[in-house]
Amino acid sequence: MVQQILNYRIERLLSEGGMSRVYLGVDPVTGQRVAIKELLPHLATLDDLRERFRREAQFMVRLNHPNIVRSIQYEEKGNCLFLVQEYIEGINLEEYIINHRGLIPEEEAKALFCQLLDVVAYGHENDVIHCGIQPSSVTVTGENQVKVINFCSEKIVRESISGFAQKPLRRGWSPYQSPEQVNGREVDERTDIYLLGVLLHQMLTGKSPYDIGTYSEFELLVKIVKEPLPRMKGFNEHLSCGIQAIVDKATAKEKSARYQSCKEFMQAINSLKGSIQGEPWWTRLGKSLMVGAAARIC
Repeated sequence: MVQQILNYRIERLLSEGGMSRVYLGVDPVTGQRVAIKELLPHLATLDDLRERFRREAQFMVRLNHPNIVRSIQYEEKGNCLFLVQEYIEGINLEEYIINHRGLIPEEEAKALFCQLLDVVAYGHENDVIHCGIQPSSVTVTGENQVKVINFCSEKIVRESISGFAQKPLRRGWSPYQSPEQVNGREVDERTDIYLLGVLLHQMLTGKSPYDIGTYSEFELLVKIVKEPLPRMKGFNEHLSCGIQAIVDKATAKEKSARYQSCKEFMQAINSLKGSIQGEPWWTRLGKSLMVGAAARIC
C-alpha cells in the first residue's frame, strides 16, 4: 500500500469504489487525521472523468455547512488527483441501522433526518442535486450528528450557461433510485426528495424497502417505477400514521405529487410534534392534511 500522499503519512485504506479510493492520512507535524480521496489512476487518464473529479473537488472546497464533511485542499500531481477532507469518527448510517440500532424510533429518526434535510436544502440553494443519497453516504458521529461524506460524488450542477447536465449514473440494483432515474428522465430537487423518503423509510423500519436478494434487477426496477414502498407498520407497529403519510408523499411516483422542496418536507415533519397524544382528533386531522395524508389506512 502507498506510504505517503502529499505531506500525509498513510495509515490505511478506508474505502474504494468504482471511481475513487479513500485513505486515512496523518499530518506528521500536527497529528491531524484526514481522509484523502484519490481518483483511480486508470481513470485519471480520461479527460472527461478527470475534469469531473476536478470540478467536484473544487466545488466541495467551497461548501461550508456543519453537516458536510469539510474539504481542506485539492491537489494534482501529474496524473494523480487528490481531495483532502476532514476525517470523521463515526459509522455510516447503513451500518448504524444494520449492526447497531435496527429500526430507529420515530422521534430519534426525525431528529437525525432533519439534519439531513437541512444539508440537502443547502445543496439545492447552491445549485447541487445529489442524486446519490443512500445510507452509506451518511455518517453518524458519537454525538448523533449527521455528516454527509460524498455530497458531490454524483451531483448534477446547474451551470450558469449550459443548464443541467442530464445524465446521472444508474445505480444498478440499489433501491436508492427514483422512478425518473430508472426511466432516464430529467432529474431535479424532487429527485433528492424521493431518495430522502426512501432513506427515512429504512431508518424507521430497519430494512431496505426492497430485498435485493429476493428480486431480479428487472423486478426491482419495475417496483421502483410502479409500486409504493411497503407499509412501514408491517415492520414497526409503533409508527404514527402521520409519518407514513409523509413517506408516501415524499416517494410519490410523479414528481409533482412529492414535496417540492426540503423546506416543505421539513415543515411536514415538524408538524407531527405532539400529534400522537394530548390533542383532539380534529387537530390531528388538520395536521394529517398538512402532510398530504393519503386516504387509506397507514
